[in-house]
Amino acid sequence: MILNLPQFKSIFLFICLFFSIGAVSQTTINSEDFNSNWGDWNSGGGNAVIRDDNRPNTTDAVRLRNGTGTSNLYSDYFDLSSYSSVSITFDFEFRGMEDTESFVIEYDDGDGSWQELIKYEKGNTGFENNDTEYIGTYTLDSSSYDFSSGTSRFRIRIDDANANNDRVYIDNIVILGFSGGGGGLSYCESGGYESDGWEDVIRQVQFSDINNSSPLNEN
Repeated sequence: MILNLPQFKSIFLFICLFFSIGAVSQTTINSEDFNSNWGDWNSGGGNAVIRDDNRPNTTDAVRLRNGTGTSNLYSDYFDLSSYSSVSITFDFEFRGMEDTESFVIEYDDGDGSWQELIKYEKGNTGFENNDTEYIGTYTLDSSSYDFSSGTSRFRIRIDDANANNDRVYIDNIVILGFSGGGGGLSYCESGGYESDGWEDVIRQVQFSDINNSSPLNEN
């Protein structure tokens, strides 16, 4: 049987996807709903408390307020050294925040300093004080972040607010680790002909991470 190019591409992608998915394993490193105290997380001080305010859902959650040095929660140390990528996901809700006021997710790779991963800003990025529960997420890759120390941790911190009625509620934090695929993100290389609209390069299609950046090209 002779396959045309579209058929060949489809079969190749299916085979590649099958073996790539089989090579990647997922581990739950931490899952915390704050219904039984702090678990593997810690209060940064008086402006980070567990409360039952029905935000962002109907169970206990962490309330961060104001923008002081105590307006944060941080995790215990986690050993991420065996993972090729790690994701952190959580529920959150703004309350009383003004436009441009925000909170950030930060990462410490074991050297004691915090790196900002992503910022969630009220107003300009589409997040509002409208009783809406949002989901935040970020994925770290071992090629961009150091996992080797075995003492990595995360922090969620209000970085821009100025009053006690500026509040962010955080709940249902889940940290996942992904491994396999030769120690990095698992991918297949795909290519094609310029006449079919493909660039004259090889593109790496990643399966163990959602990446909205431009595909990786190899000449």
